This record gives sequence, structure tokens and C-alpha cells, in this order.
Amino acid sequence: MTAAYLASREGVAGAFSARIDELFARWDRDHSPGAVVAVDHKEELIHQRGYGVANIEDDVPFTADTVLRLGSTTKHLCATCILLLENQGKLRLEDDIRQFIPEMPDYGVVITLRHLLTMSSGLWDGINIQLFAGLDVSTPTTRDQFLRLYPCQKKLMFHPGDDCTYSNTNYSLLTMVIERTSGQSIAEFMETELFQPLGMEQTSLTPHMKETTVNKAKGYVPAANGGFEAAYMMIEMDGAGGVDSTINDMLKWFRNYRDDQHFGPQYRQRMEAENRLNDGRLLDYRLGINVTDYRGMEVVR
Repeated sequence: MTAAYLASREGVAGAFSARIDELFARWDRDHSPGAVVAVDHKEELIHQRGYGVANIEDDVPFTADTVLRLGSTTKHLCATCILLLENQGKLRLEDDIRQFIPEMPDYGVVITLRHLLTMSSGLWDGINIQLFAGLDVSTPTTRDQFLRLYPCQKKLMFHPGDDCTYSNTNYSLLTMVIERTSGQSIAEFMETELFQPLGMEQTSLTPHMKETTVNKAKGYVPAANGGFEAAYMMIEMDGAGGVDSTINDMLKWFRNYRDDQHFGPQYRQRMEAENRLNDGRLLDYRLGINVTDYRGMEVVR
């Protein structure tokens, strides 16, 4: 076993660690991409370790300070920014999107910020449009190119509030709202309003996956030879999926969310508030998160 893999296995072990390890057994080996996992139970860290390695080529271990791409988990951080701007009286969730982005077409119906937050706007996913055009996610694409694409949508998938369809367009537009309302870039706003107050020193919004970041894990996909090859999404990312963070920093985020200490008033309650369609149907999707039921226990994910 390599030194990097052995280092990945170091961390915190508890009574449930053996059962947790079973879930990641497929990746728990030398020269394999994998994950770093932490479990916080009743305000105590009961499990934390890496599985596989963070970088196959250089044999780099996973640690609690390894930087990883959050991807769409970024969305509930973006939603938090909108709630902070609401706290400051700069917007309301029922505001029309065209109040902030007048270049969006008039579809004859109002699309609100709440529709964007809850994936019920009816707007098509810009990434899917790129795929339909024959361009995969490895095609370099800038935010400006996407932002020119959004107003070209001539019609909606459905009347706002009639249905719920996951669309990255919603959170890219919310990013524009944050930037135009605050006068800061999304990266600057998140740094000053989210990460600094919680002491998340290794977390940032990083638009490009290939930007040099100290101690950052690489992403991989299976290769034809049975091994793995590096994979990159070359789309310039924003509040829909651009945050990089570590297990240590995300534990700080989680504990703040659990205890509802910052971003109030009633921050957590507003994030998890019931989301109903026009016909009264209750949806799992809330503000960048899902609230579901598992064996009678409420699950926020």
C-alpha cells in the first residue's frame, strides 16, 4: 500500500466506522479516485477519513483539508446569498426576475426569484441546451456565452409554478441578481458574507475547474483500459456549481446550518419552508436543497 493511500485512511474512527467503510469499499484501495467523508452525530465528529487518493498521478492522499468541487451543492449557498439580500431589504422573493435582468424576454407571465430558487420557473437548462447543440461539458464555455443564450429562450417549458424541473439556468440568473444587487462579484459576496463569518478559510467560488488551487483533488471518469482518466467540466461556473471547499470547512457550514446561528432571522426555516406548486402539490425541492422523509425521519440534503 502506498504512503498516500495509508495517509488517506487516517482520521477519526468511531463505533460506526466499520459500517461506513463498507459503503465506500469499492474505492478504498491504492491508485483509485474516491472520496473524503465526515460524519457529525449529536455535535460530535464520530468518523472522518479518505477512501482512495485525491490525485492518482501524483499519489496525493485525501485529508480533511483536501479541496474538492462542491458542484450543485453550491446552489444552497447561492440561495443563502439571496436570503441575505432579502434581510438587507434589497429584494423580495416575490420580485419579478425582469426587475433585475430586464434583458430576459417577457413571456407574458411573471417569473419570480422564488420560482428560480425552487426550480419552478419553466426555464430550460442552459447546460442541456449546449448538449443538444452537440457540445459536451468539456467544451470551454464562458458565463457571458451562457448569459447571451438565456434570453434566446422563446418559450417556457411550463407556466411558472405549474411544475418543477431541475435547471441550472435558474441559479445562474440568481447569480446575476446577487451581483447586480450587491455590486460585487458572486465570489466576493460569498467570501465576505458567507465564508469569512464562519471561518471557512479554504472555501471559495472558483469559476474554472482547472484553476490552480493548493491541495485540490482531481476528478476522474472510467477509462477504456479499465483505469481512470482525468475529467473536467470546462464551463465557467457561478452560483449554480462553482464553490470549492474542504471537509473541515463544510463541517463548519453544516454546524451553523444545524444550529441556525447566522444568516437569520429564521434562516433554516426559510431554507426548508414548504414549496407548493400552483395546484397545491408539495415538492421535496426547497431553496437549493431537498427535504424528504426516510423511515419517518426528516432528511435535509
